[in-house]
Amino acid sequence: MKYVIFEDARGARVPVLMGNHVVHSQVKVEGSRPIAAGEWKLAGGGVITYGESTSLKLKPRRSDARLIRLTLANADALLIMENIRFVEAKQRKAHRAEVVLPVLDAAKIKQQAECRHKFVDSKQCLLCGWVAPAKQEQEQATAVLPD
Repeated sequence: MKYVIFEDARGARVPVLMGNHVVHSQVKVEGSRPIAAGEWKLAGGGVITYGESTSLKLKPRRSDARLIRLTLANADALLIMENIRFVEAKQRKAHRAEVVLPVLDAAKIKQQAECRHKFVDSKQCLLCGWVAPAKQEQEQATAVLPD
């Protein structure tokens, strides 16, 4: 695989790892300049850097292998953190669905149908909890029903 290491004005270094089908000079990081490039591979539990970039005319530096290894180690931690966030978001979504979608049982529906609805300064029935639709909704509903 290939890599390019960029350095910004503050001196922060950012490695960009890519497949062999990408040319080194195609990769850009805004506000940074490339300082080293080459190829890398995993070997013996570590990272080996070799080769050079003909398109950027850059060679690997001694510190590149360490920086790539640390990036890969942090990518593993990031993957775990992203997985935890995904699971938590899925649980929150499931909880919201439970809260938003009330379950109506047959007895409650029957009670609402047979109720004589008592309203006091609200649209909700005090006996069964049924919510009366607004007048516009009632007019639309009656206009849709056939005679």
